[in-house]
Amino acid sequence: MIKNYFKIALRNLQKDTFYSLINVLGLTLGVTCGMLLLLYVTDELSYDRYHTKADQIYRVVSKIREPDKAFGWNVTQPPLVETLKRDYPFIENYVRFVPYGRVMFRRGENRFYEEDIYSADSTVFEVFSYKLLEGDPKTALNQPGSIVLTQKTAQKFFGSRPALGESLQTNDTTFYKVTGVMEDVPRNSHFTFNALLSKGQFERGLTDSWGDSS
Repeated sequence: MIKNYFKIALRNLQKDTFYSLINVLGLTLGVTCGMLLLLYVTDELSYDRYHTKADQIYRVVSKIREPDKAFGWNVTQPPLVETLKRDYPFIENYVRFVPYGRVMFRRGENRFYEEDIYSADSTVFEVFSYKLLEGDPKTALNQPGSIVLTQKTAQKFFGSRPALGESLQTNDTTFYKVTGVMEDVPRNSHFTFNALLSKGQFERGLTDSWGDSS
């Protein structure tokens, strides 16, 4: 029976080659577009899903309303999370990131400007599933003057040598001790960085500020 179906289909293709070619090309194009769309949607839905607690992690943003306009920020005032955690017991933990922008680090003759540098609360490795290759995630950002590098950044300064316990200096002669090296942030992340600094005097000065700073 199936053999007969193939014979009939072949005869129909040979009977009107041009029309059959258009149908085959259309079908091929449709299937290809469908597959590409499926791959795109699958990739979009995979963002940040590698975190073990992905379904419990929320990013807090600000919605500002003024008399003549309304707009949103992807930042909030630093004291907000502490207030929320105090007033809402179901909040287990929080992490704040403060951008440092472009920073020049040096190690001997090696000097590089690094983008996407942030300071973060020491709880960052409790909330997010970033894997440390060197160092202890429980203590990596506990002490002031600590820095956790991504693997790519660590290789710039230290090559294949272990970076744990080494130091990097900024242009203003501030020294940071490398307390951890983590895997590079996966591509399917909406938030990426090259290094994390422990909270310093700058961030402590913002702790009680409800102004424009984030």
